[in-house]
Amino acid sequence: MGGVAVMGSGWYGNNDLVFGAHVAEVSALWGPEVHDAALLVGFRNLSRHGLALIAVGPARLGGKMYVGDPYIPRTVARNEIGMAIAAETIFTFRLVGIGLDAFAARSSNRLIEGVILSLQVGWFGI
Repeated sequence: MGGVAVMGSGWYGNNDLVFGAHVAEVSALWGPEVHDAALLVGFRNLSRHGLALIAVGPARLGGKMYVGDPYIPRTVARNEIGMAIAAETIFTFRLVGIGLDAFAARSSNRLIEGVILSLQVGWFGI
């Protein structure tokens, strides 16, 4: 249907344990939007030329888009608490990496999910 999505995340790792934050915004070109923000904890596998992680945690979802029949009127809270999951894989080459991120967050009335292919620049702790 067409639209715009923006996602950002930040991670702190201590050996195999990771703590992170994730935010995402998805908006149709001429329609409603949905967003989430989550605090996550999980595990990672760190190798010389790559990183893989999976994490879960509580999320705050909001926006005008919600799951259900749009022709049945109902009241939906502006923001809701739900659960989020994120998985990332990064293949690194010194200070540049190619990443694949998958994320999803769900509350009782909202769902946001996506997959992102990215070019990443920075120190990967390797």
